[in-house]
Amino acid sequence: MRVFLYFTLFIFTLPQLSFSQNDRAYFKFIPPNMDNAPDWAVLMYDPDPNVFQVDFLYTTYYDTHAFEKNIHTQNYKHWRREIRDMVSFEGKIIKRSPEEDKVLFSTLRTKRSGSQQKSTSTWTSIGPFQTYKAEKTTPVSWHANVYSIDISRNNTSLLICGTESGGVFKSTDKGLNWSLVSKDETFSNGITAVKIDPNDDMTFLISGNSRIYRSTDGGATWAEILYTGGRANEIVYDPDDGQHIFISGDFGLYESTNGGSSWGQVYTDDCWDIVFHPTDHDTVYLLKSNPGLIKTEFLRSTNSGANWTTMTSGWYVPQDINNASNAGGKI
Repeated sequence: MRVFLYFTLFIFTLPQLSFSQNDRAYFKFIPPNMDNAPDWAVLMYDPDPNVFQVDFLYTTYYDTHAFEKNIHTQNYKHWRREIRDMVSFEGKIIKRSPEEDKVLFSTLRTKRSGSQQKSTSTWTSIGPFQTYKAEKTTPVSWHANVYSIDISRNNTSLLICGTESGGVFKSTDKGLNWSLVSKDETFSNGITAVKIDPNDDMTFLISGNSRIYRSTDGGATWAEILYTGGRANEIVYDPDDGQHIFISGDFGLYESTNGGSSWGQVYTDDCWDIVFHPTDHDTVYLLKSNPGLIKTEFLRSTNSGANWTTMTSGWYVPQDINNASNAGGKI
């Protein structure tokens, strides 16, 4: 039997920026160049910007320019949402430690729970149900993206999805209706990966807050099981072993052989996509960044991830190494 593997690799040339407090995870995508970018956008991508100055330049710019949605305005909206709790009185971004994060999440969860208990009123949406471009009559549809989605292997009526705004939603009727199952949580940075346990429809794994969370009661409650320090791209279960899990992301590749109780880090370079072969489950494919060669490499394992081999035949090599960069790929 001949098996064909199709993959598309998107290659982008990125500006030479080194991120410190201003993390790249705060942006949807860093555009290839800044040649025509307004001053506020250039400053926004700076490793250590003054947030208030960016706000001022942004407002001043659109006082004299017609607003037009583009990658910079999308990044600004996303960036401001992600850093809103990290801005000092001086306008600097102060990243919290994992321990400080936990204290903040706990406080917010307690406050949110208390406010919900006090509220007994019922709310009904009264609009507006149509929005328009600034100073125009052209209708637009503002939205928050769905970043990730999964369907149960055993029950095709069950789906979960993760959104840009940090919500995890569940459907039990093939996607006709959805309920928010993370309303008591403080997930942020977008839910970039979700997965239903192939052997237990009540167990979900999701990526948020630079962590992996697990629910064992269908989304009613959540517990942190891994601090990754970054954003996950994929969560995959071994089709033959529900205890064997891989998580790829901008933190590298993590692996668990006991259902997520403990984890080992396989790679530290960015890992984009990871997929098991559809029939030969000992074979696994991985896309991983090689910072030294400035490219994304295609790796294959024939023993369920115990060892990996870089596949080079027919693979691309950057022609202009000085301007080369890799920004991900999809198998």
